[in-house]
Amino acid sequence: IGKTRLARDLAEHARAGGMWVLVGRAVEIGAATPFRALCEALSGYFRQDGTDAHPELERHRSTLALLVPEWRVPGEEPYRASPMELAEALVRLLTGIAGETGCVLILEDLHWGDPDTAAVVEYLGDNLTSTRVLCVVTLRPDVGTPALRVVTELMGRRSARLIELQRLTIDETMAMARLCLGGRELPADIEVQVRDFSDGLPFLVEELMASAVDTGSIVLDAQGWRVARGGVPSVPPRFV
Repeated sequence: IGKTRLARDLAEHARAGGMWVLVGRAVEIGAATPFRALCEALSGYFRQDGTDAHPELERHRSTLALLVPEWRVPGEEPYRASPMELAEALVRLLTGIAGETGCVLILEDLHWGDPDTAAVVEYLGDNLTSTRVLCVVTLRPDVGTPALRVVTELMGRRSARLIELQRLTIDETMAMARLCLGGRELPADIEVQVRDFSDGLPFLVEELMASAVDTGSIVLDAQGWRVARGGVPSVPPRFV
């Protein structure tokens, strides 16, 4: 609950510290695309950097070309490296990107990722400990996937740490609702709406408040926020 927001905040702190931040995401669209999250993360880096400042990776280029389109040779069939070979080449690339400042690799929604990506993540977890690279993975714990099994195994051998996020408590939900409405106190009827409809989900609290304001279900007057006559909360479209 709130894992993407937490990862985004981490990324902002890392960038503020001068670190490279590479972000990729697995998606729930059809069959899992091989290495999608890793390809997106590296493509974003090369799109920003625009340079090829890693000559020490020359012998790994054919391996990494699977993830780095810029390194593919036109007309040549890409070399099909094993996940372990690809993972080792990725460790070396990330170490080079990190330099002395550090690098953060964020892979979001890995419960939708393919098994080969999970195998690469397992290798990263075991082999990044002596580098200046931090790999952060977000995933749902209630979806049995290769990524969840990998994370569980990494935790078992202390190669990874788990931060398990829970739903907001009632007090936390009310505090967030007040912040969404400028920090003002909420009348009882609005509190009831938030308590009944938000289910402790941070994203839903935020969207519920924004939707209620946009649709006129709640209005602000001289006395503060109040529920408009006939105002009925609805499920926000973005949450749907």
